[in-house]
Amino acid sequence: MEAMKKAQHYIPRMYLKRFVDDMGRLWVLERGNKPRASGAKDEAHRHDFYTFDDAGTRNETAEQVLSVVESRVSPILKGLAHPQFRMTAEQVASLYLFVALMFVRVPAWREFLDKYAPAL
Repeated sequence: MEAMKKAQHYIPRMYLKRFVDDMGRLWVLERGNKPRASGAKDEAHRHDFYTFDDAGTRNETAEQVLSVVESRVSPILKGLAHPQFRMTAEQVASLYLFVALMFVRVPAWREFLDKYAPAL
């Protein structure tokens, strides 16, 4: 399983790309450091963050589900930049799901669950 590791973004690349400058740089500010230029593909990911071992087989179901949600919401996010854009009820639901997942797909949420879920 080690050889197949891949970067899985906890902040979607398609979302990060909306914050790059005209030269394609994503400016990153980390506490205690000066701002640095980077790229969307190089930030907000961890290797195999959503992958788990399912009886000796890589299971990437969570990553696949997140990819479907991101694919649905990407055109919606683009549309929001246009004043004439009107969302359908289905698009609103997709956007709500995307926002909800943004809260629970980050390392801080996993750390919270690791700390408090065993007590339940």
